[in-house]
Amino acid sequence: MMTTDDRSQFYSDYSDFYKSVHGIRPRWMASFFDTATAEEIDKEFQLLGQQAEVEAKAEAEREAKAIADFNTELTNLMVKYGAQDRATALRWMTDTETFYSGQDVESWVWNKGILFTDTGRALVEELKQIVVYKDFN
Repeated sequence: MMTTDDRSQFYSDYSDFYKSVHGIRPRWMASFFDTATAEEIDKEFQLLGQQAEVEAKAEAEREAKAIADFNTELTNLMVKYGAQDRATALRWMTDTETFYSGQDVESWVWNKGILFTDTGRALVEELKQIVVYKDFN
C-alpha cells in the first residue's frame, strides 16, 4: 500500500517530468495522485514518457530546420551577395542589431531557434568576437 509520502513523491516526480515536457506544472493532477492505484500512476508515467519522446523528436526536427535555415541565410550572403567570408556574412547579419552584452548575442541566436544546439553555442562564441558592443550610456 502506498503511503501519503509515496504519493506525494510520485506527484512531485510526475510534476517535474510534466513540466519538462509541456512547460507547465499539472496542478490539476494532484487530486489524481491522492487516490490513484500504483498501476494507474504507472500508466500516467508511461503516457507522459511517450509524450516526451514525441516532443523530443519534434524539437530535434525544429532545431535541424532552424540550423538549415541559418546556414542557407549565411551561404546566400556569401554566394549571392558577395560576403568574402563567414565573419563578414555574420557581421552583415548582425549589423542592424544593438548588442550591449553577450546576453544580447545569445538572444539573437535564440531568435534564430538554435541557441540550445551545438551549432548555436559555437555561434554565440563566434559572434561574441565579431559584434560591436554598445555602451549603456
